[in-house]
Amino acid sequence: MSGMPGSACLTCGADLHPGDLFCGNCGATAGETAPPPPNNPIAVAQMPTVPPPVGVVEPVTRPDEPTRRAGGRLLAGIGVVVALAAIAGLGLTLLSTRDDLDNEKAKLAQIEAATATSEAAPEAGAIGPVSPAGQDDLIALQNQLDALNAALLQAKQDLVTEQDARSTEAAAQSQQVADLQAQLTQMQALFPVTAAAIASADPVGSFGVTLTAGECTLADCTALTTMTIQFSDATTVAGDRVNGAVTFDGSQYTIAGSVDQALAPTCAGQPADVSYSLALHVSAVDAADGKLRATRLAGTYTETIGGATATSAACAGQKRTYTLDLARQ
Repeated sequence: MSGMPGSACLTCGADLHPGDLFCGNCGATAGETAPPPPNNPIAVAQMPTVPPPVGVVEPVTRPDEPTRRAGGRLLAGIGVVVALAAIAGLGLTLLSTRDDLDNEKAKLAQIEAATATSEAAPEAGAIGPVSPAGQDDLIALQNQLDALNAALLQAKQDLVTEQDARSTEAAAQSQQVADLQAQLTQMQALFPVTAAAIASADPVGSFGVTLTAGECTLADCTALTTMTIQFSDATTVAGDRVNGAVTFDGSQYTIAGSVDQALAPTCAGQPADVSYSLALHVSAVDAADGKLRATRLAGTYTETIGGATATSAACAGQKRTYTLDLARQ
């Protein structure tokens, strides 16, 4: 029970005040109180002094009652102030912790957004994966900076490569233009180009031959598929079927001769006497070394069975013809 007016502590006899739960002097629980002893300072002063037992520390002399009450109130006030300060410090700590937590959440959200952007658009190659949450932010930022620098260096290298490729292409185009200009200059030196000049363009060189079958009156009309023709000079031709001197009449080259029986068509399955005739004219030219050169020739080739032998006489007049297109090789 709390102390009442005029009550005293059962432990030390100090006065208790209304509402006291503990003794302000010795700290004992108020409990049941007892009436204060008679105020006889003389008797207290005359009480004999009994030395404390061995090993027991003699209690410090307590101050007088008014001093004890002031000290008790001061201690209580200090306790209240300390408690309030502790509560205020705890509140500030909680507020600071909450602010730090909010800041960390904001940083984490930014890092997650950067990671999502990098994963959603990997072709940009600008920002690589960031460090997991909880690692030092400076390391994550450095990783992003390194990725950006790498992307910039790669873009620079790609630009240099593209510029080199374009420079090479431009150089090749410039060379082609120069070659065409040289050819044009040569052609201009030849103008006016006449039909006679074209017809007499230099034919020297090898040509690939394309044959197109024409008329065939042979009993055994086998197809001719290949032929070779080469001009060793402007007056001589050689090949697998035609060989010898050619005649140029101002517009075309002509030659006639006999076909090797191993290559000639047959008459009733037997070797026959076969003659050939070849006529060619220039169909395309270019300029080389300041003169016209034949690049294509066109004409006809005919094989005819003669009557020099009895076998050939049975097939005399039978023939096969082809249209020829020759391209310089």
